[in-house]
Amino acid sequence: MNPDKLQYSLAKLLQTNPKAEQIRVGKLMQQDVYRFAIPTKTATQQLMLNAQTGERLSPLNQTTAIALAQYYYLGNEPITDVSLLT
Repeated sequence: MNPDKLQYSLAKLLQTNPKAEQIRVGKLMQQDVYRFAIPTKTATQQLMLNAQTGERLSPLNQTTAIALAQYYYLGNEPITDVSLLT
């Protein structure tokens, strides 16, 4: 992936999220995304943005987590259990 080809630039991300740290560009299935952290007084908020539009992506719910597991898992076995890791 070439970060120069992203429609939503790193400069825009930093303009709208000036406290962003640990910024990474990657894929979520076929979608280009930015992943980053914003520290607060009590915790660090983990965020993900669509790297083409800048839209904030919702935290993963169970349905999306299962879809991602099925997308990335190369085996033939079905998913039998889903657990939230914190």
